[in-house]
Amino acid sequence: MSSETKSPGVGGSEKALRWIAGLDHPFYDDERQRFVWYEASTIGFQLFLYVNLAILGTMAWIGGTGALPYVWPMLVAQFVVVIKATEHAARKHAECTPTLRDLASGKTNLYVGLLVYVISGLARGHWGLRDSLDPDRSGFFGGAIDGFTWGLVTLPFFMMAGLLVGAVLVKREALSQAVVDE
Repeated sequence: MSSETKSPGVGGSEKALRWIAGLDHPFYDDERQRFVWYEASTIGFQLFLYVNLAILGTMAWIGGTGALPYVWPMLVAQFVVVIKATEHAARKHAECTPTLRDLASGKTNLYVGLLVYVISGLARGHWGLRDSLDPDRSGFFGGAIDGFTWGLVTLPFFMMAGLLVGAVLVKREALSQAVVDE
């Protein structure tokens, strides 16, 4: 069945997204298969977001200035995909606004920590910071060793900062809930 038959009145962007996802395939006619596939797709999408940020941050920290032409397009592509998915949900009137508890979850803290890791790597590459632990190191391998070392040092710091922010938000929500309950 074509998308025109199943979804009358959809625009060109909606048709393109339905075609990319293959939403008009007979597979989706069975409710259980559709539900399981949507769950699996969500897990894969979320996992991709985390792994991609970890890889981009590591690329930026290890590669420095030379990695920026590769890191930026992938980072922009990730945000375009997230924005398109969110817009699609909004067009279908699905509630996708995170609650304070969602924002304070470990998952969100990990994502923010990885995002800060990428941004700090981009800053390092952009400004060409050369904080070599060994002044005799040079070239790709010297930069890779330095980037790996500094990346290992900063990643736990940013993850801990994210966990701290999450703890503060959860505590704030608990206090506000206690006030409302009284």
